[in-house]
Amino acid sequence: MFDDVHLSTILSTMFIFLLMIVVLNSILYKPLLKFMSQRDESIRSDEAKVKQDFEKVSSVIEELEKIKKSTREDIFQIKQKALENARAEAEVEFNKKRQELDKQMSDFYLNLAKDKENLERELRARIPEWKNALNTNLKNI
Repeated sequence: MFDDVHLSTILSTMFIFLLMIVVLNSILYKPLLKFMSQRDESIRSDEAKVKQDFEKVSSVIEELEKIKKSTREDIFQIKQKALENARAEAEVEFNKKRQELDKQMSDFYLNLAKDKENLERELRARIPEWKNALNTNLKNI
């Protein structure tokens, strides 16, 4: 059964097999393993960069929210100050106008009182004339 098999054939086959393993290892397997390890490293570094970028974006978003909140508070305070200033100015204007109108009203009452006194004086001064005219008219009737 093993009459065809020669030691030289077995040794040459083993040598060729080992040679093929060495050649394939150096030409194919080592570069392939190197490429795969580089690819894994690249994927890991990309994942790390993505995590860092995500953390940066998250911190930027948090910072933006803080800025928005502080801006809203600042706007609210500015509005409140503006409203208070406007109310104070309106109150001052209102008081000025009220004083002015009160003065005008008191001047009007003073003038009215003077006019009333003048009218009464004029009417009293004319009472004797009217009595004479009335008496003459009564006599004529």
